[in-house]
Amino acid sequence: MVGSSRDGETSICMCMNVYNYLKLRDYQEVGITRLRNSLTNHKHVIFSACVSYGKTVIMSFMAKGAVEKGNKVLIVSHRSELMTQTGGTLERVGIQAEYISPKHRNIPKGLVVSAMAQTLRRRLEKPEWVEWVKSVSLCLIDEGHTSDADFLFESGLLDDKYVVGLTGTPMRSGNQRQLGMNYEDIVETAQIQDMMDRGNITRLRTFTVDAPDLSKVNTDYRTGDFDSRQMGAVFNKSVQYKGVIENYMRICPMKKAICFDATQANAIRMCAEFNEAGIPAKFLISGIDKNKPDELALYEKYKHLTGNREQLIKDFHDDKFTVICNSGILSTGYDETSIEVCILNRATQSVQFYIQATGRAIRLHPNKTEAFLLDFGGNISRLGKFEKERKWALWHNKGKCEGIQGVKECKQCGKYIAITASECPFCGYVYPTEKEIRMAELQELVGDLKFEQMTPTQFFQYAELKGYNTYWAIRQLYIRNTESDFRKAMKECGYSSKFIWGYIQRNKKITL
Repeated sequence: MVGSSRDGETSICMCMNVYNYLKLRDYQEVGITRLRNSLTNHKHVIFSACVSYGKTVIMSFMAKGAVEKGNKVLIVSHRSELMTQTGGTLERVGIQAEYISPKHRNIPKGLVVSAMAQTLRRRLEKPEWVEWVKSVSLCLIDEGHTSDADFLFESGLLDDKYVVGLTGTPMRSGNQRQLGMNYEDIVETAQIQDMMDRGNITRLRTFTVDAPDLSKVNTDYRTGDFDSRQMGAVFNKSVQYKGVIENYMRICPMKKAICFDATQANAIRMCAEFNEAGIPAKFLISGIDKNKPDELALYEKYKHLTGNREQLIKDFHDDKFTVICNSGILSTGYDETSIEVCILNRATQSVQFYIQATGRAIRLHPNKTEAFLLDFGGNISRLGKFEKERKWALWHNKGKCEGIQGVKECKQCGKYIAITASECPFCGYVYPTEKEIRMAELQELVGDLKFEQMTPTQFFQYAELKGYNTYWAIRQLYIRNTESDFRKAMKECGYSSKFIWGYIQRNKKITL
């Protein structure tokens, strides 16, 4: 069950029965139980599930349970492949989904709808589509760590809906909108090492090659990652491309590989180098900036090595070429299980990218006994082993890729926010500074006391409140007490006998 019936709210049930050809594995049942428990207290939840956990299966079972209760379900994906994949899994649990995509323009009439995020955003410019979203009870967001569905949260359309974001890397970085603005809780499931030990994903062999000098590559604080243009220049060297090929042929020759490069231009050049070395390769990019003549000329020279996205992915699946090069477009939502090698011909500070990209190579396949990670960007030393257990968080330190934040409860609205937040992003409550808090405490302690009422400790507190230094408080204690009482008061305040004796001697001389 996703949530219980509270205050008349709609109850969303997630059944854990066997539907048609699909059956939940034991760890998936545990995950759904944890999710159910979380949604009893929260409406917006992140479901953290590592690669090969079966996020699409989880979504399908959740949708099935909701439909059985007569509730409407919206599934949001940021890639067309994900939308299609989800639709196929839904059919295996007996659900025929409708779609929102450029090819499907009418308002859906069914209970389960799979939508492209970008298309849905455009549709919401019309009031009839806004009304349709309002009729949804449960929203499932695939790859919930991405920002593609943020517009739904920002619009307020999901405020009273049950929302589950599914991702293997629940974390954001840089100046991106914080996940904590969208979600209230993270449900942790099996970690990568757990899945390897269970035999649910392929064991990974890692190989590192010295990375080029990155000391002059700045961090883009919008994303928290290396500046792509500067990084592209560092990796755009003939020796770098040839080094990739030499090590690939030495370690895992002619094994099916996906190569991640620093920029689209780098991906094209890397692809060309593979082919010149006799290794069949293609590149896949999102598009060419016509305002960059050099990049356009490069594309025109090698455009025979690319093609239609769907056809290219099909040809790769059918083993018509060996290596597919890209700059990040295939880091999420691409589930070609026959990939044996991940080549990181780039550097990253992003844990999300590192895990998502490497994860493309470790899915189980009948013809695969092991997978390989070839790291040419110093990523393993920077971010740790791929299978390292990680701590995820809804809030992060801006400007840092792995700088996760603790949380605190807003004193005004009760929502959880970053522990360092000075202002609540939900209700606008402004937190006093540490100095303001301290001054308020001191005012309460000694603000209304007269000198004759103050203890030795309170003299020091009063000095802090008024902005006087500690020697002012010591002087007050000295002139208002006998020498014996002064010694006693100073010891009470933690001062050493040596300090007290020295102070008395200096002031005796002054008196004389």
